[in-house]
Amino acid sequence: MLFIEKLDQPSCADFPPLFEPLESRVMLTTAHPSVTDVTPKNGATNVARNIFIACDVHLVGSGLGVDPRFLKGNVTLTQTSNNKSVAGDVNTSGGGDTIVFTPSAILASNTKYTFKVTTSVKDDGGNSFNAFTSTFTTGTAGGTVNSKIAFDKVSLPSPTGHNFTAVVVGPDHRLYVGDQGGDIFRYDINANGTLTNMLSIQTLKSHNGGSRTLIGMAFDPASTKTNPILWVSNGVPSNNATGAADWTGKISKLSGANLQNYQDEVTGLPRSFQDHQTEQMSFGPDGALYISQGSMTAMGAPDAAWGNRTEHLLSAAILRLDTKKLGTTPLNVKTKEGGGTYNPFAATAPLTIYADGVRNSYDLVWTHDGFLFSSTNGSAKGGNTPAGKAPFSGTRIDQATKGPYTGPAVPALTNVPAQSDYLYNIVKGGYYGHPNPLRGEYVENGGNPTAGVDKGEVAQYPVGTKPDRNYRGFAWDLGKFESPDGAIEYKGNAFGGALNGSLMIAQYSGGDNIVVLSRSGSKITGAVENYTGLTGYNDPLDLAEDLTTGNIYVAEWGGQRITLLRPHVTTPAPAVAKATAAQSVFSTKPTGDSLASQVL
Repeated sequence: MLFIEKLDQPSCADFPPLFEPLESRVMLTTAHPSVTDVTPKNGATNVARNIFIACDVHLVGSGLGVDPRFLKGNVTLTQTSNNKSVAGDVNTSGGGDTIVFTPSAILASNTKYTFKVTTSVKDDGGNSFNAFTSTFTTGTAGGTVNSKIAFDKVSLPSPTGHNFTAVVVGPDHRLYVGDQGGDIFRYDINANGTLTNMLSIQTLKSHNGGSRTLIGMAFDPASTKTNPILWVSNGVPSNNATGAADWTGKISKLSGANLQNYQDEVTGLPRSFQDHQTEQMSFGPDGALYISQGSMTAMGAPDAAWGNRTEHLLSAAILRLDTKKLGTTPLNVKTKEGGGTYNPFAATAPLTIYADGVRNSYDLVWTHDGFLFSSTNGSAKGGNTPAGKAPFSGTRIDQATKGPYTGPAVPALTNVPAQSDYLYNIVKGGYYGHPNPLRGEYVENGGNPTAGVDKGEVAQYPVGTKPDRNYRGFAWDLGKFESPDGAIEYKGNAFGGALNGSLMIAQYSGGDNIVVLSRSGSKITGAVENYTGLTGYNDPLDLAEDLTTGNIYVAEWGGQRITLLRPHVTTPAPAVAKATAAQSVFSTKPTGDSLASQVL
């Protein structure tokens, strides 16, 4: 993914979107940007009816990304036989490195479709794309869904012109919604789930002299109805021409009845050239705050698309903040490579590295049974991986031996193909596939250990390249171009408890939907992407559940709205009085109550 922000519309360089299913790009010196690959492949048959179309792109030297303003109407899908247009949502990623078209409804079975990108599509340097056309034919799969599980969508009033990034239900049973510029909106929740009495909270902006990119919001376990305590992750907005200033990530705390009190708790966190930064947070069962910190690169080594920045000691990781160890704040955690002094491996360090190699996770979910899950946006094609030599001579401490960390020797790779979006079961000390030389981690995902197909393999490595010694693999492969972002564990008795304990993840890009992952403990047992009510969004980014009702609130970044999802309740059929031998149910004089009075 993920988080982008190209603020201050409508200038070409600063127009959104925001998140990415992938991000790295190959900069070519061709005359025009172009589509280089498409999924489904041109000419593919028996394609699932619930697919989306995703394109890899090559950009010319002056263009840093696809300009989303030129996509609508210029990226189309039609039925080949009659040229009938297919309604859908078209967008790019936070890095502007792909084009994705998601149909609004399931496609017809056994039907040929034509996908087109016209020359009216441009990059943000003003360069027109080469025209591109491909075709595919559907089969019959992908059209069925469990009709017993469905949500009713309810439109809600919301402030216009805001790209919403975070949503959470507070300890006062109010809904709090954050946006990309740092605004926070608070709503009272009515009995039917609708919202009223909006309050605009400007505390974050007023204490930072203007806009801050707000991504994460988490209420402190010590919060009360009258004194909510909200932790907020935030960073400086990026500028497409010069990138974002590094080391500007922060975690701030807002408190008071209207969140009017403000304190920066942690400063000096890494900030990538583009959209990766300090993202969402979750309080764990131990009371500590767990934080997703994005990577600085596409695949571990510097590249031009990411400002040639290097990974930092705290980047591409799940961080753990022991709030009880915080003394005088703010705590500056800038590490040695940036000119700072903070050491996350010190015994008394409040902020530590909980898990490594988590490239760019937008959200974290602690489940009721104690598992930590995180979905990560995989890189686009074109990234570089670092070369590694064993033993590693850095400062990282091996969790097992408590001595210097040693990883396998591995060659560097360049222009690596796109990687999948993975869901991880995060455990302390685990490595999850994104290299970071400062921590002695050099192997992308699962390496290439055997001549066969290996889990999470990167086929460009020589056969025999083993994964990092702490590589833990993934719990589920979500595929490419999806951009899985905000996530919750669904709780409650809706649908007879059928979804209780399942993970629900908003897929910003390819799916424009909410995928439901069933699980047994740490094992994911299945995935459904087309439950009624969970499809057809405009760049859904975050989710929150009201545990008192089972209602879900969806923050749609592209749609600039909040959508309410209510579990659908089927009205029982009318009860009918039993007929006797001498009387039918069509009698004008039924026994007991009239049929009309029996309708529930």
